[in-house]
Amino acid sequence: MGSGISRTSYLKCPKDYDTEDFKKILKLYDKLDDDGNMIVEENELTQIAIHHHNNKNKNIEQELIDNEANRQKIQLELKLKLEQQKRILENKYKSEVDLENLLCDNNNIRLNKELELLNNLTIEEKRKKFKEKITDDKDHIKFWKFFDYIKNRVDDIDNINWVTPKEDSNVPKNESRKPNLTVVITSP
Repeated sequence: MGSGISRTSYLKCPKDYDTEDFKKILKLYDKLDDDGNMIVEENELTQIAIHHHNNKNKNIEQELIDNEANRQKIQLELKLKLEQQKRILENKYKSEVDLENLLCDNNNIRLNKELELLNNLTIEEKRKKFKEKITDDKDHIKFWKFFDYIKNRVDDIDNINWVTPKEDSNVPKNESRKPNLTVVITSP
């Protein structure tokens, strides 16, 4: 080696850098200027350029391998996450369907009981229930109570079947408001 060592002997390793690695760098630097003329020769340049090129290729090829492995890893993680979220969503759906079925079943039971009670009412009980909706505590019909009751049932007014007491055996003759007229409301 020419005077390379003497030229690099004044260079000191930085505080935060490995001393052995720094020595390797100094040796390589000396080899670049093997003859000591501070000019990089073609032969020296070619050897390091080829080595640098090969290292760069290896690094890029490794990055490609790492990149593809990372893609596969992320895709697998995403697929696992998707499957977990599907299970969570399916469980939530099943729970909500079960709850809705329970609520609907309970509502059906309640409505069927209410329907049964209504169907078992006598004509007197039916009159009493209707009368409670439209009269005050002294049994006087009140327009606004009647209005509040009927305002959402206007479409049903046409279904009222006006009959005379003789036509309807369930309506006693002496209980009608008008001597020959009583009201029977039927729903379609």
